[in-house]
Amino acid sequence: IKKLFQRVIGITKKDEEPDDGKYQDILVPFAVGSLLSGTDSVLNPDEILWYRKKFIYHARNDKTILHFEAVDQTCVVFFNNVEVARHSGGYLPFSIDITNYLQEENILVVAVVDKSNQGVCAYGKQKINGEKIWYKTTAGIWQTVWMEDVNDKHIENIKITPLFDEGSVFIQLFGDFDQAVITVRDNGEDVFKDIVKDKRILLHFDKF
Repeated sequence: IKKLFQRVIGITKKDEEPDDGKYQDILVPFAVGSLLSGTDSVLNPDEILWYRKKFIYHARNDKTILHFEAVDQTCVVFFNNVEVARHSGGYLPFSIDITNYLQEENILVVAVVDKSNQGVCAYGKQKINGEKIWYKTTAGIWQTVWMEDVNDKHIENIKITPLFDEGSVFIQLFGDFDQAVITVRDNGEDVFKDIVKDKRILLHFDKF
């Protein structure tokens, strides 16, 4: 869903509740502290950044998965007032099955902590007090947030490895499923299409 988040509740000290009356607009997936986010807020190591989004959603399949491509640095995710996930690692994607918590009208809240160079997690060239080559600190959601409806049995991930010297492609499928349809196209033309049960497939092409 494009621009799933459109507001950030605000920044509070730890152990404080966010003030619903102090909304700030933010454009996700640009992190707090970046120009394109639309907010001039800065997250300090002893503070919590709160995202909140209300939205209506109608599921169209067996399961609904909520995906975060990256949240810097550690976060807790609440869906309709239920804690559904905790995650640490500002460069790692994670997904949550929210099927059992989904309603027609929903509230999604994400609480983020980022200690930048004062913590134990990777922080790149950021520093609380930026100087010389150090950039100003950024925090929060900085990659796409999206939802998808899937079958009860579905492919969760795909890894494609080209083997150029052999004129082949090695495909690995991940997930809980019995079979899958693989279609390979070249300039809009199907060059391979088949139903497979194996999750590790080696395809060879004469013209590669």
